[in-house]
Amino acid sequence: MTTLFPLWLPSGLGFLVLCHLLHKSNLPKKLFLILSISPALGLGLVSLIAFWSYVIGRENGKTFTFIFAYLSFFLALAPFLSKMKFQEYQNRFTCLHFSFKNLKKARFHLQNIIKTFVTAGSFLWLLFSIYRFLQYYINYISWNVYGGWDARYMWNIKARFYVRSPGAWIDLFSHPKPLWTLPDYPHLLPASVAWGWLNSGSETLIWPSVIGCVFILSICSLAVWYLSAYQKYWKACLAGAFFITVPAFRFWSTTQYADIPLSFFITAAGVIFACAYRHKERALFLLAGILAGLGAWTKNEGVLFCFIMFAIGTISLFDNRANERKEKMIFLSAWLPGLLLPLASTFYIKLFLGGGGIYLNTTRSVLDYLHLLSDFSRTQFIAAAFFLFFADQSQWNYLWLFFFTSIIIFFMMTITKKKVDSRWIILACVILLELGYFLIFQISPIDLKSHIKWSMLRLLLHTGALALIFAFEILGTLERKSSN
Repeated sequence: MTTLFPLWLPSGLGFLVLCHLLHKSNLPKKLFLILSISPALGLGLVSLIAFWSYVIGRENGKTFTFIFAYLSFFLALAPFLSKMKFQEYQNRFTCLHFSFKNLKKARFHLQNIIKTFVTAGSFLWLLFSIYRFLQYYINYISWNVYGGWDARYMWNIKARFYVRSPGAWIDLFSHPKPLWTLPDYPHLLPASVAWGWLNSGSETLIWPSVIGCVFILSICSLAVWYLSAYQKYWKACLAGAFFITVPAFRFWSTTQYADIPLSFFITAAGVIFACAYRHKERALFLLAGILAGLGAWTKNEGVLFCFIMFAIGTISLFDNRANERKEKMIFLSAWLPGLLLPLASTFYIKLFLGGGGIYLNTTRSVLDYLHLLSDFSRTQFIAAAFFLFFADQSQWNYLWLFFFTSIIIFFMMTITKKKVDSRWIILACVILLELGYFLIFQISPIDLKSHIKWSMLRLLLHTGALALIFAFEILGTLERKSSN
């Protein structure tokens, strides 16, 4: 239990921040959502606190980290300490109490024996799948508690600078520095690891694996929340069970790489942004911005995702139903402030500490990049590689086949209805991010075959959960129509 002790403050901070943001929201099942993503969101926020504590305090970074972290927690808790304010939150969280209408629905639902067994069976299957995953996870990390290459020689080494030598922390970014350590990369994962080590008083081997488990289970819970909120419980449970048994997600969650945390923030930002578009709520746009920003604070690919979300948000402003100027400005006025701190932290490292990185420090000219962009044989090779990785069922259990089938169905439904709903946002996040990765491969300064071999599978992890959510929602809509 001492290993889990460092998790209480991030979880509590994430919970309080979400309560403040969502207490006026009309989102269904808000409490379920808050409980699902609080630990992962809290780890992201605490990592920002730790990073800026070391930027400001340097050799006093440890002390500043604890001061700012606990101060943030109690500032978030303060409104709840007021009796009047607590009553206000309690009244507005409709998910905390039952209504007679919901009770009647439940009684009617219990009368339908088949649906009851299906729901109960899918829930039990979800629990069994999670149990089997935890067995796999514990067995694997018992065999390899140090994680993969990136964990051993990049993320955890950076975390040790936080813990062992606060005064020398700035040397993380000093010259000369080998590019394989990626000195320009953001610090969500190393700062999260450092947080646990600082709290436990030692470099606990199991803590980085706890972080990986938190993020993968948060993705699963998020998928179950979204589909249960807008579809049905049994579909949500089956989706969660399917996700947690996908071999690619199972394996990479144990490696202590940053791809699973990035997958969480991309999935959460995409899903919450779709909900914000559906409900037109400023708080949801703000939360989507925070989550997207934390994605940028996780890996460089998250910066690309932020630009994609901005493009999607700009496109969404031209929706014919949102014809009021004030309503159109909700996105820019709420999403951008949420993005500000984590994205600014990322670029602070790139511009002032870690250098430009592999792409900005390359000696290639503009003409070299234009030549790469016009190299059709290179494009064919990348397209073939994407196809092979999408089709690798030993990694995906037909997830991508499921997704591409749902795209066809979605476009057929859109043509029939002659209107587009918020689900296009989730689809756009998946397609545009993978197209962005395609472009990166096209202009990559790294040897193309090596780049694809070592990174393409992990890049597909970033959008895999969103693809799964989209597919289950589309096919769930088909089932609902046929039942009507």
